[in-house]
Amino acid sequence: MATQELIHEEVNDEESSITEEEYLAKTRQPSMYPTEPVNVEFHSGKVWVTLADGRTIGTPLAWHPFLMKATPQQRELVVLQIDGVWWPEFEDGLSIEGLLAGRKPPQKMFDALWKNEPYVPDNTDESDDHAQ
Repeated sequence: MATQELIHEEVNDEESSITEEEYLAKTRQPSMYPTEPVNVEFHSGKVWVTLADGRTIGTPLAWHPFLMKATPQQRELVVLQIDGVWWPEFEDGLSIEGLLAGRKPPQKMFDALWKNEPYVPDNTDESDDHAQ
């Protein structure tokens, strides 16, 4: 029991001397899912999603009107999920499956989002890359 306490104490001392970012990088387990997103960036007019296996997918920002209209601060508030990336503020996201397939949202979605109208998918719309 004393050995466990000592080890725990040493770990706590070590943890307090590193930044939160370093701690998270040190303790993050490797993904069991090669297509799990690990990073999202915006530059060169595209959204770039880096996957756990090292691939980076870039799609035109214009394909994602909710992100085009977002401020840089709003874009940073992203949640990385096993199968996609999600922006809670917009209640919208991008699926990795759709990004890998190069699918862009249906034209009806573009039209509705640019007009600030709700988008209601129907059975005539093609699959899109937006997470559900």
